[in-house]
Amino acid sequence: MSVLYHPRKENVVVDALSGLSTGSVAHIEEEKKELVRDVHRLVRLGVQLVDSTKGGFMVHNGSESCFVVDVNQSKDTAGFVAKCLNCQQVKVEHQKLGGFSQDISIPTWKWEYSNMDFIVGLPRTRQQHYSIWVIVDRMTKLAHFLRIKVSYSMEDYS
Repeated sequence: MSVLYHPRKENVVVDALSGLSTGSVAHIEEEKKELVRDVHRLVRLGVQLVDSTKGGFMVHNGSESCFVVDVNQSKDTAGFVAKCLNCQQVKVEHQKLGGFSQDISIPTWKWEYSNMDFIVGLPRTRQQHYSIWVIVDRMTKLAHFLRIKVSYSMEDYS
């Protein structure tokens, strides 16, 4: 038994038969042919068309949005949206607002605003320091890293 390889351009018959058929528009009324062509374009783009029980189509692209081709299908639309996870996630009440909820104050002088943090649980140094105190100036973005002991008092930190 041997397997014969045919390049794609020579394998025309198999390619034509294995393609997905979207039907013919020859039997469609002249007024509706453009609508059928639009539906075929949507299918080629990977959009899911869900047949409505009352004669319309609900169009769903699987990622962000869905809409109804026939506007009179409100009951079917509500049921479809209720079952569709993507449609639920894009609702306004489920989305987080972008950006900050408060204005960021811009410092006008060095060390006017600074951030501090402690890094603890590090291996001990020869001087028995096992933590780092990080102080960052927001204006100059200058950072200081001070080795400390957690047992220091407030006076020791100052």
